[in-house]
Amino acid sequence: MKIQPGVAGCLLLIATFAHAQVPQLINYQGRITVGGTNVTGSGQFQFALVNTGALQTYWSNGVSTVSVTVTKGLYSVLLGDAGMNAIPPSVFTNSEVWLRVWFDGQQLIPDQRIAAVGYAMMGANVPDGVITSNKLADNAVTSAKLAPGAVTAANIASGAISAAQLAKPPQSGSIASSTLAFSFNRAEGSVSFSPAFSSSPIVTLSMETTNLSLVGSLFLTGKTPTNFSFWATLPPAVPLSVDTAGNVGFYTSLATLSNGWPAISYFDNSNRALKYVRANNADGTSWDLPVSVDTNTIVGGYSTSLAVVNSNPAISYYDIANGDLKYVRAADLLGSYWNLPVSVDTAGDVGCYASLVVVNGNPAISYFDESNRDLKYVRANDVNGTSWGGGVSVDTTDFVGLHPSMAVINGNPAISYFDITNGDLKYVRAIDANGTSWETPISVDTNGSVGWYPSLVMVNGNPAISYFSPTQVCLKYVRANDASGTSWGTPVFVDTSYYVGLYNSLVMFNSTPAIGYYDTDNGDLKFVRATDTNGASWGTPISVDTTGTVGQSASMKIINGQPAISYYDTNGGDLKFIQARDYSPFTVNWIGLEP
Repeated sequence: MKIQPGVAGCLLLIATFAHAQVPQLINYQGRITVGGTNVTGSGQFQFALVNTGALQTYWSNGVSTVSVTVTKGLYSVLLGDAGMNAIPPSVFTNSEVWLRVWFDGQQLIPDQRIAAVGYAMMGANVPDGVITSNKLADNAVTSAKLAPGAVTAANIASGAISAAQLAKPPQSGSIASSTLAFSFNRAEGSVSFSPAFSSSPIVTLSMETTNLSLVGSLFLTGKTPTNFSFWATLPPAVPLSVDTAGNVGFYTSLATLSNGWPAISYFDNSNRALKYVRANNADGTSWDLPVSVDTNTIVGGYSTSLAVVNSNPAISYYDIANGDLKYVRAADLLGSYWNLPVSVDTAGDVGCYASLVVVNGNPAISYFDESNRDLKYVRANDVNGTSWGGGVSVDTTDFVGLHPSMAVINGNPAISYFDITNGDLKYVRAIDANGTSWETPISVDTNGSVGWYPSLVMVNGNPAISYFSPTQVCLKYVRANDASGTSWGTPVFVDTSYYVGLYNSLVMFNSTPAIGYYDTDNGDLKFVRATDTNGASWGTPISVDTTGTVGQSASMKIINGQPAISYYDTNGGDLKFIQARDYSPFTVNWIGLEP
């Protein structure tokens, strides 16, 4: 009978131990054939470790015997395991070690050498004190001790490897193509590169658009720079008609709900009612059915102002039929259900151009008193606005208070407004956080008739106002010199095209001021953004919607990180909404191989 030993098998060290006295294990796999036929069955195997041909007593009786099952010639056994003679650590020294195998009393030839894998455990079993500090001293490892062709003493000499060499990207080799993964939100378009490639690459953009979200891979072929930046060149944003039921959408006010979704309050001219509508997502790409909030005679004309009050949407507005200032708050976060309206001020004809803001935790409203031709202010007695205090006359000098815009400035409420008698843009700030008393109003711009439709916002720590100048028939902007607005800088001409700037709305976008407004001459909705954080200089205006006559009653807010505008479409008498697609460049570090 011919028995072929496990020459096709292998020796594998499956465990090592840090301490020198712990016994070791060897996983051995082999093969047996008889007359060229694979053996299947079981038998008694014996194993011994030999050194340079001499049988060593590495197990307690010199030989370890174990019953092993063989399947189609293949078998596997764990030597030194429980029930077998243990393999002491002294087996693995610098001398050669071989494994000798017997099957049913017959020795298998040849012996199997335990090569480098077995010796890998030797470092873990070096006795304490064998490696001394002398063996680690300088020059202890000489060139003679290094393998031929490997790292030599010259390779590691002082200064041979410089910092400059380590900083360089790979300069050899070639690439057929490289893949860069990227993503943009609410975008689809082409990709630009800066700086240009050293040679023209082949650029293929692979993308998938789902709900205005772009993901994909960029494949490049050719030379690649170490660093480049890329950004999306986007198509124009698409206006959405939110409410088309009759003549609707004048006096819009846009706000962000507690869950991040946009919502709009507005006047339904067909039904002479106050209406409200909210989106179904954060981008405003889908909208819910509009809700009629107040249908009592003629309500909601000349102004609506939407804000989130104690987590729920709320609206201040003018009751035209009764000449009252009114307020209403929703019963839920999304504004699906509304409480009964509250008449806030009924003393004469009051409530035009209402501006709603949360002041020191409670809702507050600035508005025009038509009967007395004064600027007024009122604050609720509770966080929800269920009851209100008496209105305060803020400015009673002549005919003042049209188009008030209120904001909390340096902790106290403040109002920008138009002085009709003098034709000036004015500003006033309360002395206290609740607005119970007010400072002396300041005339901010007195150059002709200026100050229509002012929009007051904090810009880089100081109050700022965008407004329309009837004298210069253009859009203007001015920013205070301090955080409270006690003194003001020189007004800036933002858009000097003929008759532009009505219904302007100022916001902060990516640390710079921006304005959405109506171009009366062309009947367009426009947008412009400053080129610096203070608004000292401005970029080129963009026509956002040019379809017919659009853009009246524009109200702009930052929705989900991007500017968005609600406005009135005169052509169809519709309420419309549009969100910008503006993406700043960003840098991607790229290390590539020169082909």
